[in-house]
Amino acid sequence: MKPISTFDLTKYPLIDLLKDIHTGRIQLPDFQRDWVWNDSQVCRLLQSISCAYPIGAVMMLQQNENIQFKPRLVDGVTTAKPQTPNLLILDGQQRLTTLYSVLMSQAAVTIADKKKQPQRRWYYLDIVKILDPTCDRSEAILSFPENKQLRTGRDTLDCSTPEQEYQSLLFPVSQIFFFSQWRSAYSRYWHYDSEKLAILDRLELEVLKRFEHYQIPAIQLRDSLPKDAVCQVFEETNTSGCDLNYFDLMSSSYCAADFSLRDDWKQREAQLQTFKVLSHVRNTDFVQAVALVAGYARRHHILNHVSHNEPLPSLNCNRADILKLSKNDYTRWVDPVMKGFQNAARFLRSQKIFAPQDLPYPIQQNIRGTPPPRNRWGRKAGELMPFLLRRRCANDAAETHNLLGYT
Repeated sequence: MKPISTFDLTKYPLIDLLKDIHTGRIQLPDFQRDWVWNDSQVCRLLQSISCAYPIGAVMMLQQNENIQFKPRLVDGVTTAKPQTPNLLILDGQQRLTTLYSVLMSQAAVTIADKKKQPQRRWYYLDIVKILDPTCDRSEAILSFPENKQLRTGRDTLDCSTPEQEYQSLLFPVSQIFFFSQWRSAYSRYWHYDSEKLAILDRLELEVLKRFEHYQIPAIQLRDSLPKDAVCQVFEETNTSGCDLNYFDLMSSSYCAADFSLRDDWKQREAQLQTFKVLSHVRNTDFVQAVALVAGYARRHHILNHVSHNEPLPSLNCNRADILKLSKNDYTRWVDPVMKGFQNAARFLRSQKIFAPQDLPYPIQQNIRGTPPPRNRWGRKAGELMPFLLRRRCANDAAETHNLLGYT
């Protein structure tokens, strides 16, 4: 019986999440793209936590032996010997990466400026302003350049040494979880002045404790979730503008088995690009073609070598079926498929077809041998490809078996 639920709801203390990211227990799946926030986004995130406001839930996927994606450390983690992850971040990458960089990494935070160029910043709390209830919280969180010298009109705020931080009453956000060390040095600097210590006590109770006790809601996907469901969930929750397709998932899965699908595709793409007519073939088109040929080969084997009582596997090229393509099946059929694309390009050239815009859907270009020209022109003249495209791909593969070299 299938489980009624495929996920669990829980809450994690922020400090525990950041520690697990630091040790490598929580990592990113390889298919997650790099993404850098701008300065105002970082400041707004810190403002929300300093006020104990919610910043939204994160979503993580349990790793298991059957469905593994290649993991990678969260940006900024420099742990020499990271643990094997048991949770991968699907949604919340930007928030968790930013919080780790600001609060745990002890290094300047990489942000994107208005021209999308990387910059490195440090963040500070203006102790006086953040304790003033009449002051807007946005004015109390300051962003300094990497040299820790901030120009404000004709003046310059200098926090390049700890002593200047103490003198300016500016608290580095990077020390929130290491407060006791900073407090000791601050107290010695002010010779244990009761007034200065009272200000720091208020900062700890009214602001820093909110970071220490902050909890983030988490949706934890169980390891029973199939790959196509992971893809769908990621697409529906992803707001960074980066689409995820089954090629990304397959690449990550194959990497876990020590095979780089991306590198393999780069080499094959370069070969395909030598034919102008194949210039629009995408990585998803290519793996669809491999999946169709592998699926047809399985059907052909059962028809000819297995009992007729054995049910025939369906021949489809939807996302769920393509994600079932194993690394072994891919490596077995990728060269024949590659040859099929190249033969198709030569055939199309003989038919005076040079532009990819004049072709039907790309997968149909994968042929073996030399098909009758009437077949190619019939397909193009009766162009109904946009409607139920995936089903037509599967039907064509099944009905034109002679073109694939089978009898």
